[in-house]
Amino acid sequence: MSLDLGASSALRRGTTAAALLLLATLASCQDGPAECEPPLTHVKTEAALAELPDLWAQPGAETLRLVVTTGPYRVSEAAIETLRGALAEQAGLALEVIDGIDTHLPATDVANWPFAVERGRAQLPDGDAPAMVVVMVQDTTAANSTFGFASFDWSDRRTAVLVLHRAALRGFAIAPVSMETLEASTMLHEVGHWLGVPARTHHISAVDSLHCTNARCVMFAGGRINSCAVSANLAGGIPLRFGPDCAEELAELARRRAAR
Repeated sequence: MSLDLGASSALRRGTTAAALLLLATLASCQDGPAECEPPLTHVKTEAALAELPDLWAQPGAETLRLVVTTGPYRVSEAAIETLRGALAEQAGLALEVIDGIDTHLPATDVANWPFAVERGRAQLPDGDAPAMVVVMVQDTTAANSTFGFASFDWSDRRTAVLVLHRAALRGFAIAPVSMETLEASTMLHEVGHWLGVPARTHHISAVDSLHCTNARCVMFAGGRINSCAVSANLAGGIPLRFGPDCAEELAELARRRAAR
């Protein structure tokens, strides 16, 4: 699972040629971002009938513990606060930040992703509240493919490890898009996978069932960006919130928690 908003290496480098190409393609989008990728079905299932992970509907799952590692790199405070705001506003979840843990991973390239996950998982705290460890590594081998990924047990989901790729984030952080914005968008995207959205077929991608069809939703898979999605994101910036359909599913989880 990953978030890759880079449609091409030319866009990452921010070249004039790429900018001109984008401007030329924007005119071809007539329908708006929601129509960039036709949904599988136009029948919108009620959120109450959505198949969502039961963990997040349980009493006691109102708080997400975020273990922020300090080494080899640390995610920014701005990104953490963006994540906190989105989860509180759209999912009814509080964020408890546990800081100051060093995974002792080397500052040089860490191409062995399972090793980073293993080091991160070792830092998970005791207790029943859901917990996610955030590890940032250099890993230039991933710079052209993904900003990060999340690892968790699909049947349990109580714990997760999120690995951010610093080289990829820095390579795409070209004004006005900041490193902090990309960190926040990537973390929220991966937390969205952990929470189980998108869940209903009318907005699940026909290309990749893990992602949303709405180009302005943080759960949209940027690797499939086309002129409509580029237009939406240039106009509104990198998505830092869940779109209406994913947000409706997260609100349903909150309702289920409250009813138990």
